[in-house]
Amino acid sequence: MNIDEIKELWMNGDGANIIIKRLDLKCNPITIYRLAKKNNWMRISNQEKTNKSIIAKSKEILELFDNGIQASEISRKLDLKSYNVLRFLRRNGRTPKDLHYDFNFREDIRKKRAEIGKLAWENGKLDFSPLLTPQAKQKSLLGNLERWKDPQYKEKMSVIARDRWYKNKMWEKMRKFKETRPENAVADILDLLDINYKRNYRIGEFSVDFYCQDNNLLLEIDGEYWHGRFSDKHKQVAYVTQKDIRKNDYIRNNRKERYIRLWEQYTLSRESLITILQQVTGKVVNVKNFELSNLKIKEIAQSESRLFIEKYHYLMTLGPFSKIFGAFLDDLLVAVCVFKYPTYATNNGCLELSRFCIHPSYQIKNMASYVLSKVIKAIDAKNIISYSDTTQNHNGTIYKAANFTEVGMTSPSYYYVDEYNAKYHKKVIYNHAIKMKMSESEYVHKTGLKKVTEQPKKKFIFIKSS
Repeated sequence: MNIDEIKELWMNGDGANIIIKRLDLKCNPITIYRLAKKNNWMRISNQEKTNKSIIAKSKEILELFDNGIQASEISRKLDLKSYNVLRFLRRNGRTPKDLHYDFNFREDIRKKRAEIGKLAWENGKLDFSPLLTPQAKQKSLLGNLERWKDPQYKEKMSVIARDRWYKNKMWEKMRKFKETRPENAVADILDLLDINYKRNYRIGEFSVDFYCQDNNLLLEIDGEYWHGRFSDKHKQVAYVTQKDIRKNDYIRNNRKERYIRLWEQYTLSRESLITILQQVTGKVVNVKNFELSNLKIKEIAQSESRLFIEKYHYLMTLGPFSKIFGAFLDDLLVAVCVFKYPTYATNNGCLELSRFCIHPSYQIKNMASYVLSKVIKAIDAKNIISYSDTTQNHNGTIYKAANFTEVGMTSPSYYYVDEYNAKYHKKVIYNHAIKMKMSESEYVHKTGLKKVTEQPKKKFIFIKSS
């Protein structure tokens, strides 16, 4: 790692992430920050850096403006912030009138735009809306409003819209739009339990998220904000809660199926969701038998692993990563190992196993230790660090079987549990609380979650023999 190059970039105002990309470093941004703090490197502020870039391009900015190019277009061409360009133009005698409405009526500007329009027409570019003045846009809007008053025009446009709806299969796009993340989490668990279901099932004037005919079950997943779990002061929230009351009354009076509503909170923990749905449906996850020797290990891309981790790992997020390996059984992804650079390590060949996840239907005996040992042979790293979460009943058995050495314990942390005694990771609850515009403690208090101090994690290390 070249310290002089890092220092030069840092003092010129570049951030840690930019420095890592430019110099192709393999370290954590925290390492760069600590290096700068230790050596007392001073850096120019963002404003000073902006001023320098504006001054360097000052002649070019004035020349473009005087030739009929507006400030917004100048900022795009020269890769500058538009408000910095506007500020510079005002300081150099260009008044707000020149910058806005009167600008469009200057003779030289009108000629310049005529040339641009002619060139665009010859090149087949028919969209002249960026060239229209505010007055022309207003006139066009009034003309469109007047045109829509004609019944024949309305009928003509409705036919065109209907043709486009069927041609582009818009109903499929609308269905995908309505499928929320909590609903998709429930669908994943229903698939895992091998339960047949229909989504957005119509009942009278209402619809429910899931209809499980074989299990005599209607299932609804309610977002905590829009369904008014914490407050219904918002006009739209109040409308949705009133609609929920009418839906509940209608279904209970006209249907014989069990009707269950689950808050979004329960989809934050895969363990909690599996517990609830197993109790409701009476089904369990079926584990399939296969030979470990049939597994194929190879490095995979982020796009292949992200959805798998979100479905089956208890943290439900991929997190930072450096290398990702997958285990395949007949082209089916059944396990994922995610490695990242340790927070306090630089490019010394050390990696940390941050995620290790196996598909619940393929968790047979010795599966974890077998996959881990194969991945270790395939990965290019001198040392591998990992931690076993004892609160998840992970005592490091798979690491010991793969010749890892236990070297210590981490500091104790905490997690949350609900009324089903299912665990919620503290980071998942914190992120969701921010989304609900609450503090973590406020969300926990309102949902009835209990805080539990967890045991320290065990730290393991694997040293490859040279």
